[in-house]
Amino acid sequence: MPANDPLYFLHIPKTAGVSFRTLLESRYRPRDICPVYNPRDLFTAPTSSLNGYLLYRAHLGFTLPTHVSRPLRIVTLLRNPVALIVSMYHFFRRWTPHPLHAVIHEQRLGLDDFVYHDACVPYLWNPQTYHLAYQDRSWTPHAIKLELGTSVDRIRQRREAVEAFKGEPTAELVELACRRLEQMTFVGLADRLIESVALLCHILGWKPFAEVPRLNVSPDAIPREQLSPSTRSRIEELTHLDAEVHDHACRLFERAVSKLQVAGACN
Repeated sequence: MPANDPLYFLHIPKTAGVSFRTLLESRYRPRDICPVYNPRDLFTAPTSSLNGYLLYRAHLGFTLPTHVSRPLRIVTLLRNPVALIVSMYHFFRRWTPHPLHAVIHEQRLGLDDFVYHDACVPYLWNPQTYHLAYQDRSWTPHAIKLELGTSVDRIRQRREAVEAFKGEPTAELVELACRRLEQMTFVGLADRLIESVALLCHILGWKPFAEVPRLNVSPDAIPREQLSPSTRSRIEELTHLDAEVHDHACRLFERAVSKLQVAGACN
């Protein structure tokens, strides 16, 4: 794909994306960065207003590329599935706009309860595979209306979408997610963020960053090593597809790093 094609950071939630996004934005002029970031922005923006930017960064999976007239160089980060779910809990607990924030506080859900709660489970069911392989099919006109509605509407929309997602052949979902990763310009790992940023700079021909910040990190997060065996087992059950997709992302990352090392040894 031509090096001057716009860059799209496909931001899967809770994959160190705020830190990564901040670095990307620092390499572009503000006027070259598309302001559309979430479903509300996309569904209310005129389609013609999405063109002409050099950087897109959004929680919009493969829906955004269908709204932009030019090819996009897609980059993303994936994260260990257990760590991601733990991070989601702490983020939802402190971020008041999320529809699960009130659920967690009103019902005093700890992490052990969170992973079993009926309203929460749809957000925890293989979220990385969902964003990579199904999100673009789940946003029907009906779902768009609910996405712009109340917290109850949004929780119901997510539950309906994930129920349909669960009905899909799992092997096909994993295959599609992995194939889409293979077609991207860059796939990084949140757990190896510094290495990922260095690899991205090499691939894009950018000057290396002097520092990689860690932003939007919960100050009271429970390390995944301290999870109870039952909670860890429950999370692994909820993210079994993500585990396969994450493993594939790890292989792609190692392959890219190996190529970089070989190229360096030959120079």
